[in-house]
Amino acid sequence: MINQSNKLLVCLDLSNMDTILIRYSAFIADLLDMDDVHYIHVIKEFDVPKELVDEFPELDQPLDEILREELTETITQELDQLGSPIKPTIHVEYGHALETILETSVELKADITLVGKKTTYKGTGLILSSIASFMENSVLFVPEQTRTSIEKIMVPIDFTEASLTALKAAAQFAAKSNAQITAQHVFELPAQFFPLTTPTEELADKARKVLRTKADKLISQSELKDQTIEYVFSLSEGRKLSEVVRHEALQQMADMIVLGSKGKNPTSALFRGTVVEKLVQSDFSVPLFIIKDRKRMRGLLNFFQKAES
Repeated sequence: MINQSNKLLVCLDLSNMDTILIRYSAFIADLLDMDDVHYIHVIKEFDVPKELVDEFPELDQPLDEILREELTETITQELDQLGSPIKPTIHVEYGHALETILETSVELKADITLVGKKTTYKGTGLILSSIASFMENSVLFVPEQTRTSIEKIMVPIDFTEASLTALKAAAQFAAKSNAQITAQHVFELPAQFFPLTTPTEELADKARKVLRTKADKLISQSELKDQTIEYVFSLSEGRKLSEVVRHEALQQMADMIVLGSKGKNPTSALFRGTVVEKLVQSDFSVPLFIIKDRKRMRGLLNFFQKAES
């Protein structure tokens, strides 16, 4: 299940992206029946010069109080316009953005952390790849040009437990939105087939039949056996995995990509340059939902903390 504590954490940075995130948070909260929504903004602590306070007495009010009032007004206004029943909790904290967001997410035991993914808006921004790597809970990256509807969901799979977890999450979304689920597996033909006399496409078709059987077996042994899932088996043809996934998502006109984070060993889940990070850093406008195993991620983070001590 995606939501166990029914808590959603939304990261704001006082840019134009905030409006998009507030609206999308209302959409997700309604879709997944999440009734405990928290909004957080992190500011760097600094001292206001006395001369400036003398000139502008209102600056003597603590900055976090000023921003909390402004954010409360903005968030409440947006939610009221949407007719959302959310009663928001506002957090304005001093500190390092990444560390503070990670700590707050753990303290709240949030199910999902919602983060903006900018391509044109300028603002303080967030270290997206670090959030993707180190966040304990699931993370939903929302681009600025996104719709508050889910009709098509794409799930990259590699027949692992993480893939099955991602498919289950997609099924949970589909149950609420009646969305179509497409599972994509990217494959390549073994090098020993080259040079060859059999046409590449003929070999690829044979490989697709084998992969379809493997996918059917994976699904039949899970609670998803009655779920309608379309399959796409994409030949990589020398392209990076993230590029093939990106291309298919655009072809499918997907409204969301759901990807399971593996974390099989102490390095894989935090490895730089993974498919997850490549997709996070790319500039296409499809929300990316990264499903995390909270217990496994906590174990990995503890491993690294012990290694550093």
